[in-house]
Amino acid sequence: MRPVYFDTTTHAITVYSSIASVDFGYTYTANSLLIDGEDGFWISTALNGLYYYNRQTGKTIHYTYSESPGSLSTNQLMNLVLDPQ
Repeated sequence: MRPVYFDTTTHAITVYSSIASVDFGYTYTANSLLIDGEDGFWISTALNGLYYYNRQTGKTIHYTYSESPGSLSTNQLMNLVLDPQ
């Protein structure tokens, strides 16, 4: 999975390095992309949880369902919405 950012002010396109390895025997569907105010991409997937990519550091965090408290309740995420607070 490789994010591409288009700056609507400057019309510049930035292609970022791959943020997740892909198992070609598995279908990956990105359902929603949210860009937060802190240089991060949040990407929800149909079956593979949530990815956070920091554009400044190049680091990726992958959130998935587990039985641990505080984890996602499912890996099937359809949409992302930015909390105004």
